[in-house]
Amino acid sequence: MKKTGLGVTKRSALNASKRTGMLLRGVSIFTLASGVWAGAAFAQDADAVEGGKSEDKVLETITVTGIRASLKSAQDLKQDADVFVDAITADDIGSLPDRSVSEALQRVPGVNVLRFAAADDPDHFAVEGSGVVVRGLPFVRSELNGRDVFGAGNSGGLGFEDVSPELLGSVQVFKNQSADMVEGGLAGTIDLRTRLPFDSAGRKVGFSADLTHSDLVGKISPTYSGLWSDRFETGAGEFGFLIGYANSSLESRSDATSIADVAPNLRDGNTFTPVQFDSLSNGQTLSDGAGNSYNFGEVEDGLYYIPRGVGIKSQLYDRGREALSLAGQWQNNSGTMVGSVQFLRSEADLTWSEKVLESNIDGGLAQNILPQDDDFVFESDRTFYSGLLSENVGWRGNDNNLPLDGSQHLATAREHTEKDVTTDLGVNLKYTPNDRWALNFDAQYVEADKDIKDVSVHGTFFSAFELDMSGEVPNITYRAPVGSGQSDAEYFADTDNYFIRSTMPHLEDSHAESIAFRGDAEYDFDGEGWLKSVRFGARYSDRDSSIQQSRYNWGNVSEIWTGSPLLLASDPTVSANMSPYSFNEFQRGSNQLGGVPFWSGPLAADYQGYLDVMNGVLSTHPGASATLLEDRGNVVSGREPFVPSEIVDVERKSTALYSRLDFGSEGLFGSNVSLDGNVGVRYVKMDRTVEGTLEVDDLATAIPTLAPDGSRDVTCSNMGGGALPGVCSLTDAEFAAVSAFFGPTAVATPQTVENSREYFLPSLNLKFEFGNGHLIRLGASKSIRDANLLDLSVGGRVTVGPDNGGEFGGVISSIGNPNLAPIESTQFDASYEWYFDETGSLTVSLFSKDLENRWVGEMRDGGSVTGGNRVPVTLVNNGVSIESIATTVSNAQETTNIKGFEIAYQQFYDMLPAPFDGFGIQANYTYIDAEDLDTLGEGAQQRGRFLIDAVGFERISEHQYNLVGLYEKGPVQARLAWNWRDDFLLTKRDVIYPFASIYQEATGQLDASFFYDINDNLKVGLQGVNLLDDVTETSSTINPNGLRGPRAFNRNDRRYSLVLRANF
Repeated sequence: MKKTGLGVTKRSALNASKRTGMLLRGVSIFTLASGVWAGAAFAQDADAVEGGKSEDKVLETITVTGIRASLKSAQDLKQDADVFVDAITADDIGSLPDRSVSEALQRVPGVNVLRFAAADDPDHFAVEGSGVVVRGLPFVRSELNGRDVFGAGNSGGLGFEDVSPELLGSVQVFKNQSADMVEGGLAGTIDLRTRLPFDSAGRKVGFSADLTHSDLVGKISPTYSGLWSDRFETGAGEFGFLIGYANSSLESRSDATSIADVAPNLRDGNTFTPVQFDSLSNGQTLSDGAGNSYNFGEVEDGLYYIPRGVGIKSQLYDRGREALSLAGQWQNNSGTMVGSVQFLRSEADLTWSEKVLESNIDGGLAQNILPQDDDFVFESDRTFYSGLLSENVGWRGNDNNLPLDGSQHLATAREHTEKDVTTDLGVNLKYTPNDRWALNFDAQYVEADKDIKDVSVHGTFFSAFELDMSGEVPNITYRAPVGSGQSDAEYFADTDNYFIRSTMPHLEDSHAESIAFRGDAEYDFDGEGWLKSVRFGARYSDRDSSIQQSRYNWGNVSEIWTGSPLLLASDPTVSANMSPYSFNEFQRGSNQLGGVPFWSGPLAADYQGYLDVMNGVLSTHPGASATLLEDRGNVVSGREPFVPSEIVDVERKSTALYSRLDFGSEGLFGSNVSLDGNVGVRYVKMDRTVEGTLEVDDLATAIPTLAPDGSRDVTCSNMGGGALPGVCSLTDAEFAAVSAFFGPTAVATPQTVENSREYFLPSLNLKFEFGNGHLIRLGASKSIRDANLLDLSVGGRVTVGPDNGGEFGGVISSIGNPNLAPIESTQFDASYEWYFDETGSLTVSLFSKDLENRWVGEMRDGGSVTGGNRVPVTLVNNGVSIESIATTVSNAQETTNIKGFEIAYQQFYDMLPAPFDGFGIQANYTYIDAEDLDTLGEGAQQRGRFLIDAVGFERISEHQYNLVGLYEKGPVQARLAWNWRDDFLLTKRDVIYPFASIYQEATGQLDASFFYDINDNLKVGLQGVNLLDDVTETSSTINPNGLRGPRAFNRNDRRYSLVLRANF
């Protein structure tokens, strides 16, 4: 039987009376998804709706089950594909203890997931992983059943951790391009495949249920799912219908111990004087608070690196996923027409809350650090090891409750709620009018919404702290200041020692929708020489996105520099919303603090309640200067509570044409070598329209430390020996100019930018087969990736930057770049592959990517630019001209290369005597070599804190591997899976002071599963995640030689699941 590349057979396609199912394009079977139809494996149509992504052949149905089935189907897909592909079938996701698609993807060679909520937010751990990276790059295109799928957030990409694996038949990772593939997958394309009714011979019913216990939080979370599918013969042809539903929840907890700003100090006996690296010298000069300057090379051997602060955090995580999948299929009686309709609605809800004790570190130099008991203990590189730390500032204002020693710490209560909804509707029709022609028509509509509420309330107190770095996790003990006259227990239990300092809300309400049409035609040469077939087609898409994302709106409630009374935790205004919080069993240890007063009033989950309570606090407490998001004077009508600079509207239209020629020979040049290949080109025209607003803050927003009347007299006269805000460093004339520039009201200027670009993307793929399962694959292609939405923002915000060493932060602007060009990649791939058994293979893949127009910098949530190109500009507002630093996103000027190789091996050892013949191994290793030149052009400043960090490439581990022990014999199936990756640069510039480069240290995780088949229909099992209680560590660069100091130690639950699966 012969079939075209568009997936329509030459004779009576999908004739269920003759076979159980048909596997198109080289996929032998796709077993039913985790929890819905695990058990018997059924054939699945893996034909790509929007492109040819696998070999033109039909494989026989193979009725195998379990781990072997999943390995076989994935191996068949890889072997027969016409591009470079790796895959996970439904059995893989079901048999591994993976609770999300992102967790399962990390098992694939060359694929990683981040363990943090975002690369530039290393303070928030992601329990199930986030941010899929393929071969070191995050520019991954996501598809659902071969069609474009996306979220409503800034990146426009799909959060794979939010996808329900229970409704998937397979996940396919395409690592290079062919001409018929949709553009955008510069790092790779990940296609999520759901089932269709014709995948099974008749009626299928399946369900699953499991209970997951997370040991840190001590909670049990349920997951359940079900599927019904059937097909019917009628006079008008055959019809099939499918409905699937999945509901999953997870409660979890993560604890973090942090070390804040490990900073250099000059030592004089037992007195340590803080110094800081000058920001524009690449760390070659340092200065102290007295105006003295030092050359790093001259004082390097005398510097001691001491933390300026510490922190502990406990985060509770509550995630819910719900998905509904509907599908209908029809084929006519002759089998020349096959139609399908697929609908998927996915909803992911996330709520996390955290209690954080953290030192209040800002841009000013700390006071002299004094050992409180014995001398400090240092490592051989003079980094801090243990001791009791404190500061002596002499005077902290007029409030008698303020001690004269100890560091200031924040007691932060924060809550974050997030809801992501994606609705996808796709319609497809395949028509084969004769033996030569095959036609394909496809249409799709996608709608996505994202809603985020994030609220923090910061309390504060003063204390000394004892730090001991000797254990796996540092031990922090908070001590009462000597001047308090109280014992530790008395001091921390006394609510008069705490006051409410500030609050910070953040909101997002974003929406995106897209419509796309595609048509393809293929002509089969029917064995006429080298030519196999030619296909050509066109695709049009129109996506509208609206990002409404507020800044993180920090506002003062009470502070010592306001000159107003402090709002103590015991004050009747707030006392009813304060409760003690005990860090019970923190980091699996004990807590010496007892209960610390934290804000316990409403936050993000009850946002209106938060507004009501906080408005009452702000309206009654003198000196409070915070303005809530809803009360800002320039809120856009109809798009409340967002101001003009927080709204970005982007329309992207794409028109593509392609042509692809498939060729091959069974006996190349008279040998036993066969060749299959394809060559083609894709033409893409991209049109963008970006609308936004350039907004200049009002004075009160730009400098919130000022008095309500806009003066700085109180701010700069009530600090005594403490650190002054940067605004106090300005001369009277400079302050007057800044005040006049910003003025009493914000100024907004709407802007629109349109641009159009055209690209030709050639591709070539060759596969040489030598017999006995040996083959060599070669590929060359060009790909592109368009920018994130906020990166394209026209306009932005002009405000005052954070203080730098007690100096005024200056007038700054964070703006996107609507003329930002897409990244271009020219890539070459080669592999040797040996398939020596149905589930046995050894493959070696090499890859190289040359990146042009790489983006430098990234717009982050809240409107700031992370690590962008800093350019001096002159701005004029209110008739006042002032010098400013604009931070924007730019295209790098030079080509960057990423290269590496992957080795993968899998085998069951059937040659061993029973019962050992059930053992098997699956292993892979990836090596990546990449160097980021960080070239921004004339006048640009490097992004890393030190030059040594500027040449690193973010998110890339040089080494990573997976090792999985397998066992399957009779009714028993078991896996023991180890995942490990080397240390890597997480972000060149942290989003908080001291804006250091952050690295994640090498880490690994051990997971396991055991399943037992009760009978042909029922299966029970146990799954375990994070069995070794891994601690994920981060570090930061602390001097220009690359010395790194500890940053954070993150620990999350061990999770255990009891699973029941049924299939009928």
